[in-house]
Amino acid sequence: MPLRWTSNLRFAAHAGGVKGLSDVWRNFRRMPVLLKLLSVHGCICLIGAIFTLTPLATFRIDGRRVTYSDWWLTGPGASVFFALAVIGAATLCLLLRVRLAEVYYTFSVAIALLVLHVSEAGIAVILSAIAFLVCVYAYLRFSSGVRRYLVASGP
Repeated sequence: MPLRWTSNLRFAAHAGGVKGLSDVWRNFRRMPVLLKLLSVHGCICLIGAIFTLTPLATFRIDGRRVTYSDWWLTGPGASVFFALAVIGAATLCLLLRVRLAEVYYTFSVAIALLVLHVSEAGIAVILSAIAFLVCVYAYLRFSSGVRRYLVASGP
């Protein structure tokens, strides 16, 4: 007897594998082009979050050698991981057509910008970040293509 879990995620796990993965791919193909680009960006963020967890010997930031322990002990490791993971999770909500996914995605970008210390940047960076958030929200909330994609009855 297959195990079935249904909710807003429209996800079903069966004994033979995860049906939801094929649904995600089908949903991705049905997305409008700009929403596909945002989803690819979110998937790259999710991959980046995974790579943040993997121990690298050393790497350089602005010419300064940084070890894996420095990366996590001085703070940027946790904040970068959190920012990337939040955007990745919101992207999965878009791919699974979760109710209010566009709001989750917008808030995830806002949280990521706050976590990555945009508040310490100059006024031009802050204003451009706010403009970006407004544009992303307006597109996700008011685009007819996005609305059709998100309210479609399923994969």
